[in-house]
Amino acid sequence: GTKVGMGISLLTTMRLSDVANLTRENIQDGYLRKVISKSEQRRGEIRAARLQWKLEQHPQLAELIERGLITAPPGCRFIVHERPKVRKLGKTKEHAHQMLPRRLSDRFNEARDAAGVGGENPPTFHEIRSLGSFLLAQQERRSRTSSR
Repeated sequence: GTKVGMGISLLTTMRLSDVANLTRENIQDGYLRKVISKSEQRRGEIRAARLQWKLEQHPQLAELIERGLITAPPGCRFIVHERPKVRKLGKTKEHAHQMLPRRLSDRFNEARDAAGVGGENPPTFHEIRSLGSFLLAQQERRSRTSSR
């Protein structure tokens, strides 16, 4: 679950909450489609930002999603999931195997620390995702400018 969630976030630059809430329903007609939750909260459902990736053009992303779907326990519709030691639901947890954003962040921190990366002020999942999003936007701006 952690590898799938981290990989999807790094490839799409989606926020933890959007990645953690991806379900089978987000896969439609060969696309990963997602209404961005932060945008939906600010603008409402109709005006919210919508992202999509054609999976045949993004094989790494397609592979991660497929891995998440294949390994999902029966009845779990979430692409990012884990087998918890204690099965419990809550206000934000629909299925016992659903991996919540905080858990995904904690698992990232554990993996980062185990790899010995970061020193005194190690980067958070959010910082890495945010930097990736910023760099992608810069690259897109450069591409538009050079094509004029």
